[in-house]
Amino acid sequence: LNHNYIAQKIESSVLNIRHLTDHTFIITVERHNINFQPGQYMIVKFPHDRESREYSIYNKVDDDYLQFLIRDVKDGYLSSRLKIINQGTLIEMEGPYGFFTLPVTNKNSNKYVFIATGTGISPIHSILTSEPGIDYQIIHGIRIPEEKYQFTDFKQANYKACVTGVHSNDFHGRVTDYLKTEKPNAEATYYLSGNSAMINDVTNYLLASQIPIERINTEIYF
Repeated sequence: LNHNYIAQKIESSVLNIRHLTDHTFIITVERHNINFQPGQYMIVKFPHDRESREYSIYNKVDDDYLQFLIRDVKDGYLSSRLKIINQGTLIEMEGPYGFFTLPVTNKNSNKYVFIATGTGISPIHSILTSEPGIDYQIIHGIRIPEEKYQFTDFKQANYKACVTGVHSNDFHGRVTDYLKTEKPNAEATYYLSGNSAMINDVTNYLLASQIPIERINTEIYF
């Protein structure tokens, strides 16, 4: 156990909320003394409320704040309230938790393929803005091009959007369709983040392509 990353429970003030699309926003809160590894998540709730949700940390590790990329889910108990939150409002956070992180040693000697759907890009954004020098490829499944979010934070040659909802200049189809256009990199380590259907489909495809299970890391977004 690395005690630098021991979970804490704190109340934190909302610093800013920025809307990226009609349904997606970034909320920025005070970090206090939370130490995290890029790829980890926090449990978020309102003080004295029983309902909580898990949100991956979105920002890079040396920022003096925490950010969460959140999609306003229809009838979502917490997301719909966070979407209209006022600056200065207190939220309660507990964490960090999770193992969707880069290896501690030899991280720069590996090739990484990150595959996400929707806001599943959040932990990947934290990892890659914290470690921009690693060798990586991103495949991001979205419905419309506006859901690329802050894709300019990534190396453009390494980012591939797969758009299902409309025809655009991006690849049209699911991430699994795109994966089948080229043989999977047998040397890479894979990180899958998003809905369970994508994760199941991609995991099965990678296993069938002889990628060992220990090189497939997953983070399911419900």
